[in-house]
Amino acid sequence: MNDSGFQSDGLHQFHKWYAGVHGYLSLLVCFFGIPMNIINITVLTRRHMRTPINCILTWLAVFDMFTMASYVPFAMHFYCIFSPWELSPEKNSKAWMQFMIFHINFSATTHTVSVWLGVTLAIFRYKHIYSPAKGHLTRMRRLVRARLSVLVVTILSVVGLVPNYLTNQIFPFK
Repeated sequence: MNDSGFQSDGLHQFHKWYAGVHGYLSLLVCFFGIPMNIINITVLTRRHMRTPINCILTWLAVFDMFTMASYVPFAMHFYCIFSPWELSPEKNSKAWMQFMIFHINFSATTHTVSVWLGVTLAIFRYKHIYSPAKGHLTRMRRLVRARLSVLVVTILSVVGLVPNYLTNQIFPFK
């Protein structure tokens, strides 16, 4: 197949340009996002802010922060220190390939948990709006349900990603 026409394609040109700046832009997002998530966690865990919705939002911030924290060394090494197009023993050492496998699995897990916590958050908001129940005991039951929901979402996400974990492996380059 002749791909010479593809080489001049605008999308391919954008890909080549963006690959050169992706590492730096993602580091900027991470270095802004991690402290902002710490602030969210700090505020949402205050005693007077403990609600079921804030419990889910807190854990959403935690998992988003984990995603960003894992991406910092990945972006630094594979996009900033080394060119995205470079193939070298230093860039692709066994230790860095093992980190990449960890990063792939860890970020898939944290992203999956975050997405399902977003769905859980929508369900809790819907139930809260349409529920006539009020009072301290109801609030405490909802808080326990929110915490349990976060735990269930996390466990089901990990279990659901087991096939993904098992398919990622390192093969020696020949």
